[in-house]
Amino acid sequence: MKIPQDTPTPELDGRGGAYLASFNGPVVDSRFQIVDLIAQGGMGSVYKALDTKLDRKVALKFIAADYVNDKTALRFQREARATSALDNNHIVRIYDFGIADNGSPYMVMEYARGKTLHHLLKKHGKLGIEDTLVIAENICLAMVHAHDRNIIHRDLKPGNIMVSLEDRKGLSAKVLDFGLSSIIEDSRQFLTGTGLVVGSPRYLSPEQARGEEADHRSDIYSLACALYECLAGRGPFEAENSFAIIQKHAEEDAPPLVPLVKDIDPEAYAELSEGARDAIEELARVLATCLKKNPKDRYQNMNELLLDIRTIRKTLQEAIDREITRNYSLFEEEDLNSTTTLDGIPAVLDNLAPPEKKARGFLIWVFAALGIAVVGLAVTASVYLLGPSPIENSDILTRETDILSMPNAQVHSDASKTTIGDFHGTADTEAFKKSVQGDKLEVVGINLNDDQVAYVADRPLRRFCIRETVITTDQVKVLAGSKTIQDLIMKYSEIDDKGVAALAKMTQLRKLNLQGNEKLTGECLKTISANFPALVNLDVGHSGIKGKELVFLTGPRHLRDLDVQELKLRDSDIKPLLKLPSLRAIDLTDNRDLTEKTLELFGQATLKTGTRYMINIKRCPAITASVAAEYQKKYPGLKIECTSEPSRFNL
Repeated sequence: MKIPQDTPTPELDGRGGAYLASFNGPVVDSRFQIVDLIAQGGMGSVYKALDTKLDRKVALKFIAADYVNDKTALRFQREARATSALDNNHIVRIYDFGIADNGSPYMVMEYARGKTLHHLLKKHGKLGIEDTLVIAENICLAMVHAHDRNIIHRDLKPGNIMVSLEDRKGLSAKVLDFGLSSIIEDSRQFLTGTGLVVGSPRYLSPEQARGEEADHRSDIYSLACALYECLAGRGPFEAENSFAIIQKHAEEDAPPLVPLVKDIDPEAYAELSEGARDAIEELARVLATCLKKNPKDRYQNMNELLLDIRTIRKTLQEAIDREITRNYSLFEEEDLNSTTTLDGIPAVLDNLAPPEKKARGFLIWVFAALGIAVVGLAVTASVYLLGPSPIENSDILTRETDILSMPNAQVHSDASKTTIGDFHGTADTEAFKKSVQGDKLEVVGINLNDDQVAYVADRPLRRFCIRETVITTDQVKVLAGSKTIQDLIMKYSEIDDKGVAALAKMTQLRKLNLQGNEKLTGECLKTISANFPALVNLDVGHSGIKGKELVFLTGPRHLRDLDVQELKLRDSDIKPLLKLPSLRAIDLTDNRDLTEKTLELFGQATLKTGTRYMINIKRCPAITASVAAEYQKKYPGLKIECTSEPSRFNL
């Protein structure tokens, strides 16, 4: 019996062009312009590419020549047809399938931001309970969707789970590579004629270890192994070689999880809140059930597991809310009822809501009222492993395709708001105009043309939001002609300082969100300070602005809510912000160099001016929950939200 080794997760690779020769040039099938090599592994390669017909980024995944034969090609297509039917926010989408000039099967996949869970565990060792529960719920949602369609993964592991931060929705995880292990199984048996254990040894179910048929309960076991590793920093079974690990899966019970978590860092564990420790113990009990040797003794379906995961998350969130809100309300009722800042920021921990309509719960009701970003957006790297899933006889979508007929397009309209997006292409102008209703418009991933931007500027919109939608400076100048837009959100739109300057005549703006625009510098802060007298809410997080450039933010006078997430700020960069006369809430999440000196600066300011501040300082390792509690006690004018446990998780 052959024992497979765990396939290492391919990391980003800058070699790119060296691998293009096998595809007879940089263009595949006269359609996909290869941009760079993303990953190279023993089973094949993954490339970042541009779909020139739809004008969108995609990932092309090729199976290595060693695994290609008539049998595996047919299996590849069969698996592709089945998995292309999977349409879930937590599964990497498959768009198409083809055969390259050199005979290699390939699939066209969603190009998603993120890093594999394998990468994060390799970098950080372990994750916290909140992050682990989010990943657990997301993967359960994906697998419920797949299992309902009789599709089994067979190789769930950290390398096949991609993790990202999605706008203010928070942490998100997606499953990769459905059906790949069975394709590789077929190819190896064809080549060697011998039996094979399919899967990755550290995450292998006992029945897979015995060479038996895997069903949906094997996926439950494998997921539990991955979640176990998230908290313990190691899998349930470790040994010197793969054979010994597989034997342990087949014969031994998993060691209790909680003692392992305590032993990693006893001091850090002692600092956890009571709610976090309770959640770890509850999840440990759930995982112990998932890791039973007999499939009949495990959860019998992913939905049962999902319900228990959600219960633990809900209980943990309630505990966090009690710890945070038991002090006092920071703002007066008129502040909380302000119509300019009630935008409903989704919590990091979602409520118990159906997966298709996620509840926009609030981490803290004060946070929602202020419109503070709870979490940042994803890093830009994308890592994929190999695996099948294409679309049979897919129609080619052109630039003139009616937006409402595009298979991945989502158009939601009601009397007050329209949301268009999620297909990362272009839209017919007339169809676009017909779709827009109400005074709020959100556009996601669509490349707007000049006519569409002019139409937006002419409509009586109060709120206009674009995300992952590139807008040119000339288009910004047209948009700036709007006299009605008060809330302008331009996240990950590649706007630069000139683009912000073009907005200067929109003096009516009360909210401006420029999150994720890396071309911005401190120059844009000068424009903002001088030209938006009504602005109360500003987000420049995850941008190119440097900490020392915050000195240029001298206004606007009424600026109350400021988001400066992940700008690599140091304690000394905070001082200029204390001069903003109306500032009451600031989000400093993911500025990992900040220390308790920042809390001291804000605390001293409360004593000198009587100002009260709400500070979100999550994922700043030097500021733990206990440190935050000390400063809240020392300075009653501070209300601090930080990670409920020492965070080691940074995308």
